[in-house]
Amino acid sequence: MNDLNHKETILLSKISLDGFTSQREISQLSGFSLGLINILLKNLVNKGYVKLSRLNKKNIQYVLTPKGFKEQIRLTRLYIQDTFDRINNYKKWLSEFIDGKIIEGYNQFILLGENELLNITEVILKNNENISYAKISRAENILSPNMMILDCQDDNNSKYINEKNYMNITQYIAQKLNKVE
Repeated sequence: MNDLNHKETILLSKISLDGFTSQREISQLSGFSLGLINILLKNLVNKGYVKLSRLNKKNIQYVLTPKGFKEQIRLTRLYIQDTFDRINNYKKWLSEFIDGKIIEGYNQFILLGENELLNITEVILKNNENISYAKISRAENILSPNMMILDCQDDNNSKYINEKNYMNITQYIAQKLNKVE
């Protein structure tokens, strides 16, 4: 049974495997104050996840114990599994969306932006032989009746935002996530 709280879990993930991470570095990596880092490190030591050894009067080395290392591996595995689950959900939702647009008569797609979401969308489009698509960094007067703009950028600055053949993919995924959670 995991006896770590959320902040301790975050802190555990920030402790370097070589043990040479200072409290100040851990504070910068985690965004927690130095005082909170000190308290959390004491908790992790008391729970057996971290041990400390004094290098000199000023410097302490924080080292993961076997229990701490095992927990770090478990947390990493959970993070990777969660990431794959999310990507699979995104693929499913985007496939459903694109299939719906194809049924509506769209056979050309414009991918706007450059990021991981664009890459996922592109994989879906590549698997459909009946459509064509292009990737561009910005849209300028490119709309035709059977063309759909799939905006993978994080901003909402597109001049096409009110067009029926425009979809901000980030917002679409956020809407789907809100329905799931």
